[in-house]
Amino acid sequence: MRRKLLLTSTITVAVIAILFGLICSLSSQTSLAIDHPDGPICTVPVSGPQLTVEVVPGLKFKLDTGSDVSTITTADLAILDSLGYKASESFYISPGRDGRGDTRVETKRYTVSIPVGEYSFVADSLGTLTASPTGRIINVIRNIDFVPSHTEISVLGIDFLEQFKMEFNYTDKSLSLYRQIPEGYQKITDIETSSSPIDKIMLGNRYYLTIKTERKRDRYFIDTGIRNARIKLPARESYRSHRDLSDTVIISARGQFPGKIDKNAWLIFGDRAGSYQVCYYDNDEEEYAINPLNLFDQDLILDFKGNALLLRPYSNQGHNRHSVSLSSIKGVSPQLVDGLIEEMKADLLETGNK
Repeated sequence: MRRKLLLTSTITVAVIAILFGLICSLSSQTSLAIDHPDGPICTVPVSGPQLTVEVVPGLKFKLDTGSDVSTITTADLAILDSLGYKASESFYISPGRDGRGDTRVETKRYTVSIPVGEYSFVADSLGTLTASPTGRIINVIRNIDFVPSHTEISVLGIDFLEQFKMEFNYTDKSLSLYRQIPEGYQKITDIETSSSPIDKIMLGNRYYLTIKTERKRDRYFIDTGIRNARIKLPARESYRSHRDLSDTVIISARGQFPGKIDKNAWLIFGDRAGSYQVCYYDNDEEEYAINPLNLFDQDLILDFKGNALLLRPYSNQGHNRHSVSLSSIKGVSPQLVDGLIEEMKADLLETGNK
């Protein structure tokens, strides 16, 4: 009897291990190719609170590293078809969270090539840059895998974005994709990949930054789907802030949520530090999250496969935007950064008392 039970348990464990291995072997974007891979593959405008990119006039995608899979609407498939890029449809099991954060298992997959248009960025009399399409197609990204969208917007998820060095240009609000990191950037901290068995079965990886917020370190999920928040912490952590907090309402794909804002929280990224806005609120998404595209007023690169967040040093126009510039304390230990921040806070407190 004991031998039968042992045999049954062994077979059950083996079957589970085989199924887990088969699910983990599912992949996405394996046939992706680029007509012109050198230099910037594309430079396209980013707009709106949802951070959407327009790859050619009329064809827009939400940038969402919180979505495990890339999704596409039937309307956008029709646009691509009209441009001469017809999608092929196949049966493929695709598990993952979508742009709303819903976990789905799709069996339909579309594979389609997308043309990339050229844009010129022109400043008006106030210095505001506006992107205008020139009408030229300068590149084609081929064989991109999508699953059907169940919302009214198409999404470039992490399964696609992690294939590139993803550059956000702060001044002209544009996105550039590279195969190699361009010159002029400095790494400020590591990007970590989730090792959770549940995350391993999804088509896209989950990426995190370790950040010290108000003297306490946590792992923050990199989620460019966050709209009007920059750094998200759960409501119970609001005790960290020793300043008056403002009431706010956070809007996300999951709905509207009441929250609190600290406009000058002290943050440490690796050996860099600064004073930034954080929000405390609860919803059913990850408790600790960050949207780097909303946070920094510098050009930045998210290099997911290279596990690095990089910043371009401040230009003169942005150098005094924060109490401590993230580019002003590089190359020193986190302990020294902590000490510098405590000294600065003490000086500010003393000045306030006077």
